[in-house]
Amino acid sequence: MTKLILKRLGKFALLIAVILIPVVIIPQVYDPVGVRLLDDRYEIHKNLQCANANCTRLRMPAGTITFAHGWRATIEADGRRLVPNNNPDCTLQVALIGDSYTWGPLVNDDETWANGLAQHFPSACFYNYGMYGFNAEQVALTLAEAVPDEMDMVLYFVFTNDDVGPIVNTHIGSPPSPLNIVLYVELIRQHAGLREQAPGMIDFTPDPAQFAAAIHRIGADPRVQFVGFEHEIRLHEIREMGYPATEIPWFSEDNIIAPIDNHPTAEGHREIAQALFPLVREQLLLYNKQQDVAPSDP
Repeated sequence: MTKLILKRLGKFALLIAVILIPVVIIPQVYDPVGVRLLDDRYEIHKNLQCANANCTRLRMPAGTITFAHGWRATIEADGRRLVPNNNPDCTLQVALIGDSYTWGPLVNDDETWANGLAQHFPSACFYNYGMYGFNAEQVALTLAEAVPDEMDMVLYFVFTNDDVGPIVNTHIGSPPSPLNIVLYVELIRQHAGLREQAPGMIDFTPDPAQFAAAIHRIGADPRVQFVGFEHEIRLHEIREMGYPATEIPWFSEDNIIAPIDNHPTAEGHREIAQALFPLVREQLLLYNKQQDVAPSDP
């Protein structure tokens, strides 16, 4: 009798293994949505620290951070991200402000669109003051607290969620599960509305009044140029406030990191840099004319 029970238990265990092993193993080796990118997102969140006394603005720690997918971000002493191809003999200084689309998650320092501009325009230096998760209010704080007065031009790359609440360095949560199947189940439950959303680092409730107030503070600085992707609703709102804004084309869908993360790949960053060439060239020509200097960049 005992042998029969053990035999049946063995068959049952084998059946469970036959079912569960593919369910667990296949998502580990085939991740079409890119759930493992959540590891990098968690590392970014974990590294955020206060950049001012009341912690309304955040930064990454100085030094080079290597993330799970192998990309590296080098942070300067003042909190901005390194732009390695800046020419030490540049004459025009350009500050770049904005959210993650300025900062550049999931690509190396030399692959960001900021560095693409530095490579193309050696007479200008580009300083990346963007930060992951920033809203317009935190961008305004960056302009007021971090961007030096000696910057000749400030480029604010506007994105669609710049009107939501600020990112905070609380509610970081637990590291993502090492099992992809668990992450896929959580993702499905979240999209199906079956899982209550825990407090996160960003309150995604739009705040139009705060957005408008921040834009007016940013737009009051004559050095600022607003730029963003074409048909961007936030750019339309900025124009309605009376500020000019430049539209550039969206980068190719082939150059999106993954379905779970719509940030650009290195090639996507190259597309963004190339789309910004005319605006930067125009500003360089204007600057050179004011300084009575012959243009040197292409």
